[in-house]
Amino acid sequence: MVTAEARCRLVSWLIPVHRHFGLSFEALCLAVNTLDRFLSTTPVAADCFQLLGVTALLIACKQVEVHPPRVKQLLALCCDSFTRQQLCNLECIILHKLHFNLAAPTIGCFLEHFTQGWPIRCCATKTRWT
Repeated sequence: MVTAEARCRLVSWLIPVHRHFGLSFEALCLAVNTLDRFLSTTPVAADCFQLLGVTALLIACKQVEVHPPRVKQLLALCCDSFTRQQLCNLECIILHKLHFNLAAPTIGCFLEHFTQGWPIRCCATKTRWT
């Protein structure tokens, strides 16, 4: 069973990985969302936790990035502790467990919505309150 502390460590590790590849904030948010939804349905052994993180990141990048990182690059960040086949197998497991429902609202969606010109529209209108 994965503890909240282990999840926190994984997400903290994914942030510099996401920066290393120059990925979008949306890719990181979607990866964490995928990770959390998968963990809510499936117990994961501690020794596969890092593989789960890079697999969730790869799935997210395939959705929102023009050039997702290569599997070989992601595995290298895990000190080559896992094989390409293990990552591909876990990717299939995640997709099946989530019934291929990958799109999900993330904090990135909400931040974009609430910061996109909201103060400008509010200040630009000359509405009189009576």
